[in-house]
Amino acid sequence: MEFIKRLFKRLPKIYDYDIVEYEADGDAFVCIVGDDIVYSVDLDWEDGVMDIEFGVKGTEVHDTTNLNVQYKLLNTITHLTKKVAKKCGMEFHTVVYKSSDWRDGKQDKRSADIRNRFFSRYVVKAYPNATVENSENNSITIKLNNV
Repeated sequence: MEFIKRLFKRLPKIYDYDIVEYEADGDAFVCIVGDDIVYSVDLDWEDGVMDIEFGVKGTEVHDTTNLNVQYKLLNTITHLTKKVAKKCGMEFHTVVYKSSDWRDGKQDKRSADIRNRFFSRYVVKAYPNATVENSENNSITIKLNNV
């Protein structure tokens, strides 16, 4: 556990990003310029629920792509999500995230579970009172419980 605490204290800086499309209700499409990869992030908001989807820009299947840069990528997504929320005055109490079940060009159900657990730990670190629920189709719902 101490190792994980030390690891989170040394979170990497963020990637450069560009908010490509922004709507008054807080929905946004963002491009993140990673290490030789451009990621797309789609943020949708409704009634305090934030739905996050991200992957490599221009691909239909979200395969393993961010090996060894996942902390920097998630740090960037966290940063830009908070920035967009602040910009539109949106407060959210729940995050919904759907994980891909592709790994190295093949479907792998275990991969989705690993990604969901990793993403959940990352969000719970930022929101210690959060609770995580598994949903259908590789999705998780994270209730921030920040009220």
